[in-house]
Amino acid sequence: MEIQGTIEIACTVEVVHEYLCDAAKLPEWIGDMREFELMADGSFQQVVSQAGRKSLLTGRITSGLGTDRVVMVLESDEVVVEAEHRLTATATGTRLDHTATARFTNALLGMLAGGMKGSATRHLNENLERLRLRLEL
Repeated sequence: MEIQGTIEIACTVEVVHEYLCDAAKLPEWIGDMREFELMADGSFQQVVSQAGRKSLLTGRITSGLGTDRVVMVLESDEVVVEAEHRLTATATGTRLDHTATARFTNALLGMLAGGMKGSATRHLNENLERLRLRLEL
């Protein structure tokens, strides 16, 4: 399953990049997070709740060499999610293009993924809006 979202943020690419790379800030803008723990190695664990179901995910954020891309990989026993954030400077700040791809290891969840896409897209847009509001304070 793949979902996408785009948002304009009135901050520089560098500011947005720095914020996205800081795993400790995830609870500030990820709406379904119920628990969060930052690990000593920079990875993190989070418990999320979606459609009344709680899942424990382990994640890591990577950036590469520039400030135009941030990738977050989340894994559980049932799913691996790769969320890519592409950052582009605009006249008023930064355009963030988000693409998340979920690969389900649980066959039943994989079959149900199509029905979850609309809800997941709405949830993504809500998270991106929280991110924008947080950065534009």
